[in-house]
Amino acid sequence: KALPGGSQKAAMIEESDGSKVVATVNGEEITDYDVRYYIYSEASAYASANSISEDQIGDYDWDQEVDGKKLSDTIREKAVADAIGEVITLQKGAANNITLDETTANQIATQISTLKSTYGEDGLALRARTMGVSSVKQYEKMYKKVMTLQSVQQDIDKNSDKYYPEDKSVLNDYKQDGKASVKHILIKTDSSSSGDENADAQPQEDKKAKAQGILDRIKNGEDFDALMKEFNEDTGETETGYTFTAGQMQPEFEAAAFALNLDEVSDLVETTYGYHIIKRIPGMYELQAYWENDKGAKIKKKDSKIAKISVKDVMSDVKAATDQLAAEQAAQKSSGSSSSSSK
Repeated sequence: KALPGGSQKAAMIEESDGSKVVATVNGEEITDYDVRYYIYSEASAYASANSISEDQIGDYDWDQEVDGKKLSDTIREKAVADAIGEVITLQKGAANNITLDETTANQIATQISTLKSTYGEDGLALRARTMGVSSVKQYEKMYKKVMTLQSVQQDIDKNSDKYYPEDKSVLNDYKQDGKASVKHILIKTDSSSSGDENADAQPQEDKKAKAQGILDRIKNGEDFDALMKEFNEDTGETETGYTFTAGQMQPEFEAAAFALNLDEVSDLVETTYGYHIIKRIPGMYELQAYWENDKGAKIKKKDSKIAKISVKDVMSDVKAATDQLAAEQAAQKSSGSSSSSSK
């Protein structure tokens, strides 16, 4: 959930609005407040992948050594890379006339105003912190960024030739550890996890055989997308598939996806949902790395300032903000119950 604030030290930083520029991408600035949001995201993904509970994140040893390196250093590096990647994506979108349109900007302003009216300035600031954002001002900035990124992603999906290299195979050189885009075909076996009351009507052996038959057809040259459209039982998947990081999917699914090369199809992968046939596709993470490295983006990082951003402080404040919000909500609920019972 969040960033600075919560602790007295963090509150003082926010009051002075003392954000510091820690990197530039083609002249566009990235601040330490921006990086704190991405630290939250990366640390939360690590926590999810390693069964670290929300109650533990504040006191967790983020400076411990993992795979021969300080975990906090790894998280910071990934956070900075995430921030840089998104700035590059926005710049590529802007080059193709994809920016925040006036209608969306007005919708965001209205939403912010509504949230302030509902929770008050301090209440919204607290909720922003539980989402990894340091202030209301920063929340609005990140809100605009997320909405614009969605528009850029939609344009990439519709007009991929404007963004991808002519030979997409070069993107294999830019695969990211623990990050992937995939399409998959699911044959469900578990009605409790899938929400499909008919999922258990057919013997599991028959479902596996069905999935294997589809896989055989793919291996014999049939079009993956056509078979996905015909047989896929994952109702939440769009035609563009999923883009995810470690800890967001089931472990078996992730392990298989991360091991694939681009445009490679997995063998059958079994999870509690059923049988999956996974195809790894060129996606945003590979594109961002390609733009950054192959296309020579002018990136300057201030390593000494980046190193001063504490993963532990960020995640401690996440926990503090989450606890404070929970306490306030519990008090409001108790007060409401007392008022009702006294009538």
